[in-house]
Amino acid sequence: MFGSRFDLGFGGKGANQAVAAALCGARVHMVARVGDDLFGPAYEGNAFISEPVHNLVHREIVSARNRRRPQTIQVLLPEAGAPSGRPLGDDEMRPVTWTLSHPEDDRIDQPMERRRRRLLRLLTEANSAGTVPSIEVLADALEVSAATVRRDLTALRQQGQPFFTRGQMRRSQVTEGSG
Repeated sequence: MFGSRFDLGFGGKGANQAVAAALCGARVHMVARVGDDLFGPAYEGNAFISEPVHNLVHREIVSARNRRRPQTIQVLLPEAGAPSGRPLGDDEMRPVTWTLSHPEDDRIDQPMERRRRRLLRLLTEANSAGTVPSIEVLADALEVSAATVRRDLTALRQQGQPFFTRGQMRRSQVTEGSG
């Protein structure tokens, strides 16, 4: 069989039954979990549009679900051994998935401590991928200033967290080279 067009519509067994019942005159409320597959985000944006009176309730359910999911982004970061002082090639960059926020973050009452936990998580994820982010990239991801990231990095190092950012020289490198 050959076709000249392909249409994708939102539905499924439960949605089709709900629509059929509504067309027969029944008052229908449907609550469903949207999956994390390719179609989930598209479905969330198109779901429950036909009944504006109940739209708010359904959007609140979707919103609550999203608050309980980690929010991630993909970033390209330089490999840990990539030289600084020159533009980097594509072969010196790696994609890294950063977890910007996690439901566990909400358990930390103090905004500064919550931000530092997020910063530590981003640094850990970058380190695990063999990459080193710059202060500017961290600031953009956290939606804070570079000065705030520098202060938070200083506090984390004082707590014994040995993370570095791109452009910072490690003390061990200075000691080794000054022989």
